[in-house]
Amino acid sequence: MRLSLVALFTGTLANIVFALPGAVQVARDQGPSTRKYDLELTTGYAASDGITRPVYFVNGITPGPQITAKKGDDLEITVTNKLPVNVTIHWHGIDQVNTDWSDGVPGVTQGMIVPGEVFIYRWTATQSGLYWYHAHSRDIYDDGVRGVIYLEPADDEDTPFDLISSDPDDVSAMVAANKNPSIVALGDRKHFDSERDLAEWNRTHIEQLCVDSLLVNGKGRVICPTPQALAPYIAPPVTNLTARGCIPPDSPILTSGFNDTKPQLVSPDVFYNCDNTTAPFSVVSVDPTGKWAALGFVNTAGLWQIKVSVDGHKLYVYAADGQYHHPQIVDVVTIPIGERYQVMIKLDQPAADYTIRIAADGLPQYISGYAVLSYTKSCDDVVTSLPPDVNPAMAYGGLILNNATTLNPLSLQPYPASLAPPQEATHTFFLDINRTSSLTWALDKTSYLPFHELQSPVLFAPQDAAAELDPTLLFSYPLGSVIDLVLQSAVGDPPHPVHKHKHNAWIIGYGTVPFTWDSVASAIKEQPSLFNLVNPPLRDGFNTPPATTSAAFLVIRLVVTEASVTYMHCHINTHQMGGMAVVLLEGADQLAPIPPYYLNGGK
Repeated sequence: MRLSLVALFTGTLANIVFALPGAVQVARDQGPSTRKYDLELTTGYAASDGITRPVYFVNGITPGPQITAKKGDDLEITVTNKLPVNVTIHWHGIDQVNTDWSDGVPGVTQGMIVPGEVFIYRWTATQSGLYWYHAHSRDIYDDGVRGVIYLEPADDEDTPFDLISSDPDDVSAMVAANKNPSIVALGDRKHFDSERDLAEWNRTHIEQLCVDSLLVNGKGRVICPTPQALAPYIAPPVTNLTARGCIPPDSPILTSGFNDTKPQLVSPDVFYNCDNTTAPFSVVSVDPTGKWAALGFVNTAGLWQIKVSVDGHKLYVYAADGQYHHPQIVDVVTIPIGERYQVMIKLDQPAADYTIRIAADGLPQYISGYAVLSYTKSCDDVVTSLPPDVNPAMAYGGLILNNATTLNPLSLQPYPASLAPPQEATHTFFLDINRTSSLTWALDKTSYLPFHELQSPVLFAPQDAAAELDPTLLFSYPLGSVIDLVLQSAVGDPPHPVHKHKHNAWIIGYGTVPFTWDSVASAIKEQPSLFNLVNPPLRDGFNTPPATTSAAFLVIRLVVTEASVTYMHCHINTHQMGGMAVVLLEGADQLAPIPPYYLNGGK
């Protein structure tokens, strides 16, 4: 069976690309349970929001082609690196059972794929749901190397749709929709490439915390907000915003705590200058005869947490990070970078177009983007204007309207209910998140700097890494352990979208107070309202609380069910590049032998 190809051109400025001819997705199926994909990485130019800039393509497009398989399938994905830079590909959220060497973390699970080389990733789809793939070297996924993965559920998979409706026809419609969801990939875009962005941060010692546009499925436009649109956000500590809706680079919010910042050197093209474009909007097509549609939201951005709503439609949230949860009905879902939400919408509105609204979730930039949900158009149609408002849930910049409800991610309960955490931990580790300088961050005291990407993979000799790495960059615990990781944020820290590779974990504790206890058990005795050991969310992404006026903490609990070497990091690109990461040795004394192909770097 040949999987569907991804169209490369629609004849609009927003999708003009300059790439090698014939750079299309190739997917081959050898038997009922093997899916093979070829991904070719090349350079080119794209005008996704109406402004042309250099990008890195996956099979001639960005975002790259969707990878689709079914739970239980084996995947073999051949990556050909025709870029001028080293690269690896991470399969975000995939648990990599017995295939750590295919997780795609340079210096941890594999070496770099150097220019001109080919590398084959092999893994089994042991999960179902929404995931994604992206480059995991430096910041280059922000240059275009990213795409979506959807793993169709097994035919006999238990689903929570009868908790949404007791009507058998509704449940059947939702089961069908869940097999073929409409993907809504959210992203942010800068008009400079990632290396220029990093160079500017190094030159000015100011993080480049301002983007040009927000995109849906790789399309959008530059929208310069009016003063009226920004007015609701001008309140202490914000005294003014730039024409892009950004905090000015000389704001104490960006400079406080460091005496080496140089806001006067910041390029006006990063924080200030703004020119509207008229590029087309993405169309998300639904079939009203199906009664229900499944939408898969994934935040593939490099910088911003993104809110999303759909005019005239409630969002029935039923899965998060690929894991079913008890459904909740809301108007707005906030999605940190890397995280995914699957929702149902009821197709009971007049057959027309409805605005999909997205917005960065607050400081230091207020910005919005839009797309169109259409009952009548195809995804290939060119749409250059938005439909009339239908009870919008958000204003420009994300301000909540019309008493709209927003999902509280901590209230999500795993489905089925049997997915509860162990009541006690065997090991507890405390990670002190901090900004170690104007150019560096740390997930635990010490920055994990980019040169580690070039080292021999830790997976190949974990005992050597344990001896050589700074002890605050590496945590080790035995197979079968129940681990509590206490992430502690200092005063002034923003929320950090922390992603743990490999095992999912329960979010069992969350507080906007300092963690002053010597153990989680002690904290639960004194402050039980801050913890949940009954039905906490089960995720692979964990957004730390904002530490606006006080230190804050997040506690995750995981069970080590497989020996592995894995990685945990902040998914804000510049924070990971600034060192916000650690290596985890999980029962590493019992690792399975590494196949020779991977031990030899794919040769």
